[in-house]
Amino acid sequence: MRPIVLVSLLLASFALAGCGDSGNSFEFRTISAEPSGKHIKIAYAMKPGDGVRMTMQMNGRMKMTGTMDVDMPIDMSFTTTMRCTEVKSNGDKVLAMTIDATALNVGEELSGAMENMDISGTLTLDKTGKVTSMDFDASDPQINAKIGQALKNPGFQYFVPMPPEGMRVGEALDLAKVMPAKAFEELMNSAAGGSTSVKPDLRGEIVLLGTKNIDGEDAAEFGVNMVMNIKLESEAMKMDMGMRVKGKQFCSLRTGLPAGTATSTMEMRLDGAAAGMEYESDSKMTLTITCEPLGR
Repeated sequence: MRPIVLVSLLLASFALAGCGDSGNSFEFRTISAEPSGKHIKIAYAMKPGDGVRMTMQMNGRMKMTGTMDVDMPIDMSFTTTMRCTEVKSNGDKVLAMTIDATALNVGEELSGAMENMDISGTLTLDKTGKVTSMDFDASDPQINAKIGQALKNPGFQYFVPMPPEGMRVGEALDLAKVMPAKAFEELMNSAAGGSTSVKPDLRGEIVLLGTKNIDGEDAAEFGVNMVMNIKLESEAMKMDMGMRVKGKQFCSLRTGLPAGTATSTMEMRLDGAAAGMEYESDSKMTLTITCEPLGR
């Protein structure tokens, strides 16, 4: 799973709890540069048995002041596995995917609340790396239904959808090609219970930084750069929220699967009022993904 997708799901899970009215927006600044060198392409040449096991660890703190004061650690861990099970005659690849071994620590009272959250299913991608279909099931219908539903959203891409000619070092891929605004808006509104129309201002890019050899294979190195701001006022709530994500990710030039170890940081600040409460919140989290290749 891409870091940007995971961050989006986490945000939808708990960032809509509150709201505000001033000064939390982040400014978007590109990290792209004048393209140089030859075009680099991801082949997406998976064969049955190719796969990856990803260990994802998110750590940080959430601080909140106002009607209630909170200063609590956030520790989340996931083990995600993707493995190619079939290559169709038209070149499409079918992958089995699981998200399991989940643990959540958000202060003492909620420690372990989401342990044993298991999701499994399949996804199909075409020869360009675009995910064309998904089918997921969640083990706990109450906890996982929304997450499983979000994973089925075709607007979210698990692989970097490079243009046909590839990319040059310094070139940026618009985040809208990976996470279209409409799809993200639907996820946010679903997380809010559908009672409020949330229209996030989402801007971002994935920039090709170069290539490096990881686990004996050439891999593309990408910079992830995203800013999302939300301002909302309704009878039920007020919100002024800003979020910024920066980091790196690697993927195999042969298969397109995630590779190596990459780290991203997420900063989020919001203030607001909802359900008779007023508060301000400031959070910073680090996401580290370590990938182990399978099937060699």
